[in-house]
Amino acid sequence: MRTIGAVVLAMLSSAAAAQELTVVCRYEHTTDDAGKISPTIGEFSAVVTYMLPIGRPKNLHFRTTKAPCYDFIGDGDEIKVEGTCVRFLEAGNGSKMKMTTNLTIDRVSGAFQQMVQFNDKPGLIHNGRCTAAKKAF
Repeated sequence: MRTIGAVVLAMLSSAAAAQELTVVCRYEHTTDDAGKISPTIGEFSAVVTYMLPIGRPKNLHFRTTKAPCYDFIGDGDEIKVEGTCVRFLEAGNGSKMKMTTNLTIDRVSGAFQQMVQFNDKPGLIHNGRCTAAKKAF
């Protein structure tokens, strides 16, 4: 009985681990908390790994190259992936400031939205496009 359980667990683990997406995302514009839209330049890459089957909560992990939030935990399916990262940053006066970043990528169009909030107040919304990438080596 243990052997069957181990085989099933190994199959589920390999199926979940096999689903990995690698993308390069380029910023297009940013909207500030006053509603002003400005062009934005820059890019980041992300590797999205499904840790649990689609339909399960908190089924994926993002790893990005954009500081200070490199790691996101979230939900994903065939249509979109979305995740959240929370960091506490040192403020100039020695206090800590909470920074929350929500990242959503539409897997059909490639559009992404990255919302950044400081101390749970409206902040910046970055928009752009992601394209599939292959690892160089």
